[in-house]
Amino acid sequence: MLNRATLAGFIALLVASSLAAPAFSAASGPYALVDAYKAALGQSESLSITGETITQAEMRYREAIATVVPNISLSGDLYHQYYLQGAPKSPFPAPDNQSFLRVSAVQPLFQGFREYAALRATKDQLAASKQAYAWAAWQLYADTAQVFNLVLSSEKSLADLQAELELYDQRIQFLEGWFRIGRAQDTDVLSARSAQAQIKAQVESVKYQIAAAREAFAFLTGLPVDARLSDTQDLPDSLSSMAAYVAELDNRPDVEAARLNVANAKEGIAIAWGAHLPSINAQADYYPYHYAPDTDLNWDAFLSVTMPIFMGGSIAAQTRSAESAERQAELALQQTLRMDQENLRSSYQKLHYDLSQGKALVDAADLADKDYRAEAKNFEHGLVTNLDVLQSMVTYTNAALARDAMRYTTLSDFLSLQAQIGHVPGFTPKPEGAR
Repeated sequence: MLNRATLAGFIALLVASSLAAPAFSAASGPYALVDAYKAALGQSESLSITGETITQAEMRYREAIATVVPNISLSGDLYHQYYLQGAPKSPFPAPDNQSFLRVSAVQPLFQGFREYAALRATKDQLAASKQAYAWAAWQLYADTAQVFNLVLSSEKSLADLQAELELYDQRIQFLEGWFRIGRAQDTDVLSARSAQAQIKAQVESVKYQIAAAREAFAFLTGLPVDARLSDTQDLPDSLSSMAAYVAELDNRPDVEAARLNVANAKEGIAIAWGAHLPSINAQADYYPYHYAPDTDLNWDAFLSVTMPIFMGGSIAAQTRSAESAERQAELALQQTLRMDQENLRSSYQKLHYDLSQGKALVDAADLADKDYRAEAKNFEHGLVTNLDVLQSMVTYTNAALARDAMRYTTLSDFLSLQAQIGHVPGFTPKPEGAR
C-alpha cells in the first residue's frame, strides 16, 4: 500500500515526464472512484504478476495429480549390427536387424503416502495464491483511492486559491476607489497587491501538484491524464466500533493465506517422513511387434518394491527441516495477525481523529468567514486598519484550505480502513486464476 512518503517519491519521479508529455486534447469521464479502480485492476502489472502465480500453482497441482494416476508410454527400438568381413561370429548370433515396439503402463501403488500429502500441499498453495491475489487487489483499491482523492484535493485547493484571488481583486478595487477619494493610503493598496502576488505564486505551486497527481493517477489506472473525476464520495456520519472492525480481520486474505501456508508446511512434514516407508510400483508392457527369437512374447508385468534402509540421515534431516518450516509458518501467522490488528487499530484511531478535526475545521472556516466580513465592514467605519482586514482574509482562506484538504485526507483514510476489511466495491475474486 502507498504511504505518504512513498507516494511523494513516486510523484517526484513522474512529474518531469508529466510536464514534458503532451496533454490529451479532450477530457473523458466523469469517472467515479469505482470506475478508476476497475481501470486500475486491468492496468496493474503488479496484480497481473500476482495473478500469474495462480496459474503456476494450478499447474503444480496438476503435476501432483499425475503422481497418483497411471503413466502410459510408447517406446520402440530399431537396431542393426554389422560384422567385419572375416571376423569370427558368436556361436549364438542375434539377427542383424532387430526392432520392437512396446506400450508400457506404470501405476504407483504406495509411496509412503507422500504423493497424497504433496497433492494436499499443492492444493493449499493454489488456495494461498488466490488469497494473495485478493489481498493485492484490496491494497490496489486503497492506493487508487489515495491517488484519486489527491487529485481532487489538489484541484479543490486550486479552486479555493482562485476564490481567494477574486477576494483580493475585490479588495484592491475597493481600496483603489478609496485611495482616489483620499480615504485610503497607497500603502493599503500595495499591501493588498503584495499579498495577492503571494497567492498567485501559491497557485502555480498547486498547479504543479495537480500535474504530478494526475500523472500518478494516469499511471495507476491507465485512464487519460486529464480525465474528469466525479467527486461523489461521502464521509461516514459515524464509525462502527473498533471491535467490529477487528472481528473482520479473521477473514482477510493475507490471514487466510498465512493459515494455508501453515497447512502446507504440515504436509511437508508428511512428505519428508513418508520417505521412511517403502515404495511400490506396478508395471505392465505390451509388445505389438518385436524381433525373433521371442516372437511368442506378447506382454509382461512386474511389481517393484523399494525399501530405504540407510540414507545417511538425509530423511531424518529433511523431516526436522520440515518441522522447522511448520514452526516458522506458525510464527508468520501469529505475526500477520498481530500486525494486522495493530495497523487496523492505528488506522481506526487516525480516522476517528480525522473526523473530529474535520468538524472543527468546518467550524473554524465558518467563523473565519464571518470574522473577515465583519472586519471589512469595520474598516469602512474606520474601526480597524487595512492590515487587520488582510489578516482576517488570510485566516479565512487558510481555514478553508485546511477544511477542504482534511475532507479528502479523511476520505482516503476511511477508504483505506474499508479496504483493510474487504469492503472493496468493483472487485470480484477470480476463482480459477487471474487470466
